[in-house]
Amino acid sequence: MNATSTASRGRLGVIAALGVALALTIGGLSMGSLSAQDTVDTGDVANNDAEVLAATLWITRHASELAAVASTTSHLGMTRDSLAEAAREAAVHRAGLYRQLDSLAGKGYDEQVGRIRVQADRLVANTSQITAGRPRVLAALGQNAETVAELISLARVMAVAGNESADEHFYDLTSDEIRWSLRNDMFRYAHMEGLAADIGAAGTFLVTSLLGADPSYIGLTEESYVAASDRLQSNLEFLTANHGRVLDPRIVPGARRILETGQREFSGVLEQRLNLVAGERDLIEENDAILHRLLFEVDSLAAAVLGTPAPTGSMPPEEAVGVPGVTDTAIHFGQSAALSGPSAVLGQGMELGIRAAFAEANRGGGVHGRSLTLLPTQDDGYDAQRAFVNTQRLLESGNVFGLIGAVGTPTSKTSAPLARADGAPFIAPFTGARFLREAPELSNAINFRASYHQETEQMVERLTKDLNVRRVAVLYQNDTYGVDGLEGVRQALDRRGLEPVAAEFYRRNTTAIRRASFHISEARPEAVIIIGAHKPAAAAIELLRDRLEQDPVFMAVSFVGTEALAAELGRLGESGAGVYVTQVTPLPDDTTRQVVREYQAALSAFNPDADPGFISLEGYLAGRVAIEGLRACPDLTRECFVDVFQQAGTVRIGDITLSYGPADNQGSDEVILTRLEEDGSYRPTSRLTRP
Repeated sequence: MNATSTASRGRLGVIAALGVALALTIGGLSMGSLSAQDTVDTGDVANNDAEVLAATLWITRHASELAAVASTTSHLGMTRDSLAEAAREAAVHRAGLYRQLDSLAGKGYDEQVGRIRVQADRLVANTSQITAGRPRVLAALGQNAETVAELISLARVMAVAGNESADEHFYDLTSDEIRWSLRNDMFRYAHMEGLAADIGAAGTFLVTSLLGADPSYIGLTEESYVAASDRLQSNLEFLTANHGRVLDPRIVPGARRILETGQREFSGVLEQRLNLVAGERDLIEENDAILHRLLFEVDSLAAAVLGTPAPTGSMPPEEAVGVPGVTDTAIHFGQSAALSGPSAVLGQGMELGIRAAFAEANRGGGVHGRSLTLLPTQDDGYDAQRAFVNTQRLLESGNVFGLIGAVGTPTSKTSAPLARADGAPFIAPFTGARFLREAPELSNAINFRASYHQETEQMVERLTKDLNVRRVAVLYQNDTYGVDGLEGVRQALDRRGLEPVAAEFYRRNTTAIRRASFHISEARPEAVIIIGAHKPAAAAIELLRDRLEQDPVFMAVSFVGTEALAAELGRLGESGAGVYVTQVTPLPDDTTRQVVREYQAALSAFNPDADPGFISLEGYLAGRVAIEGLRACPDLTRECFVDVFQQAGTVRIGDITLSYGPADNQGSDEVILTRLEEDGSYRPTSRLTRP
């Protein structure tokens, strides 16, 4: 089910969308349970070798059937009776397997039989673990049934309530000509329309996640849910304070129920269920490998009895044969990033820097004799759905060792779980989002940069200490990136006994900031913190400077795209002088820094026409992080690469020291405050000044 297209159907399609989601899921869960066949006595065989060969046939059959009992992931079509039948079937084949192994004692093949028994013990133990854990997985899958039913019922009520409360007219809130005396009514109607649509979207994404059993898809639905629920919360806050007589009394409690359910499920219950499901899948994959090794040993025993050549090849190793994306001469990395659309400069800059770092390493002979390759970057246009598809395609090709330089929080939210499921390192994404730093299940993520919360803490500290600012407004992008940054500002202000005087959002990949700017201007802020992209940020600065009598202090986090923001302000005819941006890398023209000199040399060698910049410098540093991990693994595996950073302590890149550890997957905590000058350049500053 495509949750994104469902959300676009509007409030009247909500009930149908939720019903389809439920029907499709239930319809797909009607698979029958497995059944075992009865075992048959081998009979009396006089010949010693004939008995051994007969036993190998029965061992093959019993081991295969035992593995088959636990070869299907848990689903709601399983019943108490089917689980009991599977347990009986497993017991029959477990007993048969050991009976045949015992019959081989003293037959002259003790060494081979001993190796088979080792694998048989592992198969039995693993299968027992799967079947014993299955009731817990099923309970976790089924525990949301009541919640799902309640949400679907609630969606029906909310659709009716929204239609009855919302006026048939739509009003343009972006016009500068608003002077209508009934403005409060106008705002109420607009928020009511928004709430009616957003509660359906939030409910659809939430139900889809609750019904899903694939961890790799949850990031996609959660990203969409966060944006819809944030809009819902904004509308709810306005309507609670300005309810008027048109607001149906069912609206507020219904909306709060959606938000409370989402907060509970995404923060803990859903994660716990997905971890159980993922753990079961890992055990099933491990069982397949154990069975493969057991059958190899059985074939070897049969060959020894018959005096024929042993099976071709060698014993399958404990780990998978080969490493994805690694050959004798090369190591391949994949990247999905924005190469088109409003945020294209970010993806292009990251790609440029990574390629410059890899080319630098390759000129020195590569790493342990292998050259480094960044496969053609897949353009996701800074869209979460496209990033998900790109990442799936890259990983399924089997030709990618790891993913590097993803651009953005919403895109990383959907691609990082896919990398985790595949066991691929997720290296130096261009985002400061908390979920990549705090979620234990994303241990394969290796971050270079400081977090958005560290950037916003720096901003609020400087505003309050240097200028005694008390009135701070926030303009943020309505997705996981913007919401994460907004929360960072809220927490930083709260530590100082303050709160935002306004928090307004715009939609990703648009410059529709007029409504948000209008509301921010009404709050008369002393400072505006922007958690967004360069084009909407520049447009908001232009509008607010025009609307407010006294210019506030404008500040933006590093993801804004520093050079791009300066260029966009210039295109709009605005002086960017006095706009502050936090940085997470050294300044790209600061040649007093060793790493900057190395970066400039690598960039010039790779592309003499390229100008140094913050984004390509971060891409270069991402490439250098990957190179250091590879150098520490002469016998390269993905596990070794990730362990380097979990156990490293410190990693040196030029004159930058990165610190990692078992509970710390972020290398740098450095945040540098810079100020945009009249000539379009940025300079570091330790103290803010008023405009």
